Amino acid sequence: MTVIVTEILIDKTPTEVQETFMKFDTFKDWSKALVKIDANGKDPKTLVAGDKLRVRLEPEGASPMNFSPVVVENTSGVFSWKGTLLADFVFRGTHKFEFVPVDGSKKTKLIQSEEFGGFLNPVIDYFTYDSTKKAFATFNESLKVKSEQ
Repeated sequence: MTVIVTEILIDKTPTEVQETFMKFDTFKDWSKALVKIDANGKDPKTLVAGDKLRVRLEPEGASPMNFSPVVVENTSGVFSWKGTLLADFVFRGTHKFEFVPVDGSKKTKLIQSEEFGGFLNPVIDYFTYDSTKKAFATFNESLKVKSEQ
């Protein structure tokens, strides 16, 4: 199993940061790396566990990637999804965005993480770990800039 974790401090409340994040249709205008989350016609705020998404990543220095994960959690402090390749035991990733209150809820610590598993994990990890971690950090910085505008 591999876990990648990145975090950034954003000078806005968790509610404000999560509201910016949940505007999936605006990602193409401000986001780098994670450029699209399509909620298949649903309001992102109403997504529940099991709802399907379409996600597009365009990490710098790596090939673009499209995948179709399912929502795991959508609460006031967490948004997460799980994606698989062929089957759970082959390759899986559970991606999480946590909006943690800091300084009496005046600021937000955004924690973006993913836990990977399955028998192909070591191979995929070898080729993608660095670019994935960089893409997470790039998205975090983009969300910080957009949220603090």
